[in-house]
Parts: sequence; C-alpha cells; structure tokens
Amino acid sequence: MFKFVQNLILTSVDKLIIGGLIRLAGYVLNRALEHYKAKDAFTKEIARKRVDEMGEVWSAQYEYDFLIGDMEDVIARIKLMQSGRLERDLGYSEEELEKKGKRLASESEKRKDEILRLLEKSRYWVGEET
Repeated sequence: MFKFVQNLILTSVDKLIIGGLIRLAGYVLNRALEHYKAKDAFTKEIARKRVDEMGEVWSAQYEYDFLIGDMEDVIARIKLMQSGRLERDLGYSEEELEKKGKRLASESEKRKDEILRLLEKSRYWVGEET
C-alpha cells in the first residue's frame, strides 16, 4: 500500500510539474503573440497614415498638373491667334484668353504654394527624396 501511495504522489507531482510547464509555455507564447499583434497593428497604422498623407499630396499635385495643362492650352491658343492661324477661338478674344491665362497663372502659384506647404507638413510621411 505504501508503494501505491508513493507512486500516486510521484505521478501527481509529475503531472503537476508537466501541467505547470505547459501553462508557462502557453503564457509565454500568448505574450509573444500579443506583442506581435500589437507591433503589426502599429505598423499597419503607420502605413495607413503614410498613404493618407501621400494621397493628400498627390491629390494636390494632380490638381496642379491639371491647372498647368489648362495654362498650356490657353498659351497655345494665344500663340495660334497671334500667328493668325486661329480666329476667335470658341468665342474668346485674344484679350479674354490672356485674362484667363493670368488667372490660371495666379491660381497655379497658389496651388504650387499649397503643394510646398503640404510637402513641408508631410515631409516625415512622404520622405525626403520626393
């Protein structure tokens, strides 16, 4: 009977130690998994913020490029009218086109300043090489 009790105690202690080690391993693995998930969430948030900031800069750049295209169109029409190859273009006189060109030039300066301000504000997110 003594041998049975001794084996029972030995088996119980053995199972307790094994259970404790398994529980400790589960705790350590759970902590490692939570650390990984937190780091991954942080990385994704940084990437999302960077994409948002870059989108804002690129949106302003797109609007600026569109405005420059309009300016090029007005300049080409003025040059064609001055060379005599184009009569009143779509109801615009040369003076009206020049006024429109000056307005577009003023607008493009404002847009350029806005892009430079956005680049300065978003320098960390966009990068220095832009």
